[in-house]
Amino acid sequence: MIKKILIAVFSICSSYAVTIIESPSDGEAIAVSNRSVNRIVLPYKIKDLAYSKEKGLIVNINENQAFIKYVPIQKDIYANDPNDRRNTPIQSQIIYSRAKPAEVFFITSGKTYSFSLIPKDIKTQTIIINDYVKDKKVALKYETSNNYTAIMSDMIKKVYLGNSPKGFKIQEFNKVVSKDHIKTITLKQVQEGALYKAYLFEVKNNTSVSRAIDEKEFFKYVENPALAISVYFQNEFNEFLPHSIAKIVVITKANQ
Repeated sequence: MIKKILIAVFSICSSYAVTIIESPSDGEAIAVSNRSVNRIVLPYKIKDLAYSKEKGLIVNINENQAFIKYVPIQKDIYANDPNDRRNTPIQSQIIYSRAKPAEVFFITSGKTYSFSLIPKDIKTQTIIINDYVKDKKVALKYETSNNYTAIMSDMIKKVYLGNSPKGFKIQEFNKVVSKDHIKTITLKQVQEGALYKAYLFEVKNNTSVSRAIDEKEFFKYVENPALAISVYFQNEFNEFLPHSIAKIVVITKANQ
């Protein structure tokens, strides 16, 4: 049975680069932005972390994700006016180039990961960590941890929100699978566990009128028969509005 979920969610799109690292080594070097927020996605929930705060890092944790930001240095510029006894600064300059490499340790429910962060003048980075050694067992445990309907719903929610079900292998795409004067369909991501596989599509309305979305159309873009499909219109009207973008999550059986 196809399960359809319609949820109105507002999202903010940003430009970022995605890097996938398979089974990282201890102290794996990772290039990160020295001026923007970076994201590291681990296969397991992060329980604790350790890093040198004097390196000017801010790290926030949300489940299996770490958001990392270098704090810039503020430099005051003075006019050196002899009549100004207080030597009051006339301008403040924000400096990002002095960010230093830093070691970060993540203690997760599965293992401890360590990374060497290399700050560079680049755009926001999203680093996705895959660990095949334990992923299959972790994925199977997650996929059988609740009843079928609850697992389908939880998987769909996680994939749509940019998270990963426990133990799932992530593959990033930006592949246009269909385009005409009415709509453009792009495959954005595929996540695979032991039993199930999740596809994330984006659909753009290329017209100036509201359109309907035929969920069955997406069956031909996935390898195995669909078990569940959800449409997220990302607006309060739950409609495919003119020139808007909708997101589609399709769940199938995993490849055996």
